[in-house]
Amino acid sequence: MGQARLGVWWVWDERLTISLLQFLVYVGYLMLRSAVEDPARRARFAAVYGIVAFVSVPINFIAIRLWRTQHPLMFGTEEGGLGPNMMFAFFFSLITFTVWYVTLMGHRIRLERLRDDVEHLKERLAG
Repeated sequence: MGQARLGVWWVWDERLTISLLQFLVYVGYLMLRSAVEDPARRARFAAVYGIVAFVSVPINFIAIRLWRTQHPLMFGTEEGGLGPNMMFAFFFSLITFTVWYVTLMGHRIRLERLRDDVEHLKERLAG
């Protein structure tokens, strides 16, 4: 869509605007996590913010079904669905990104365990 189809870069479509707001809410979540130094406070603030921010997910889901504007409804209709080529690409991408996510999460868990080990060693040396 955007510039090629409509002649403008952004259309203040209800669905697009709600998706933008949801994106900004989660950018705020990431900023909150990086702004608080104390791990206990960071975890508590991020948990509360994440729970409150999750309200934007069902709002976005409902908005897609309420406002049928410039974007077609892809799921939930009889004529909707993916063709065989798109289905293959979808599942290939889904599996690839799932494996990538699991790999990155494994590295993150390992890194946090190493950080904990370093903190424990610092405490033992200091005290």
